[in-house]
Amino acid sequence: MEGTYQKGIGIMLDFSPREYSIRELFDSYNRKETVISPKFQRRPVWEYKAKSYLIDSIISGYPIPRIFIREKIDLNMTAIREIVDGQQRLTTLMLLLRAFYSKFTNMQDENSISTRDDIARCIWKTDEFGKPDKTPHSR
Repeated sequence: MEGTYQKGIGIMLDFSPREYSIRELFDSYNRKETVISPKFQRRPVWEYKAKSYLIDSIISGYPIPRIFIREKIDLNMTAIREIVDGQQRLTTLMLLLRAFYSKFTNMQDENSISTRDDIARCIWKTDEFGKPDKTPHSR
């Protein structure tokens, strides 16, 4: 879900559902167009059990709560999305993707390599050729 706020007033002008794939969110995050942990968010606090429940829900095909995003315009007139509700879920998904990537690193069959490359494009910024740039970046 995404809401648009009037600049400087903090009043929601509209509230419209929009679907994003996990890849779209992470690509947007890598382009610095989405802030998963804006200043108003608390730090990640989920314990192992909560993360496990989320992963189990996803694997079991159970619905998970929606993620709420607000879009604001920064001083450069660029639209920036901020996660209002869903930071813990997105952080858990990022950890899960990185664990999968690590698991697939040692597998050399064609499907594993393809899956590892797909995951890499989700969790790392890519260069102009779509190849993951795994150098550390400050966020």
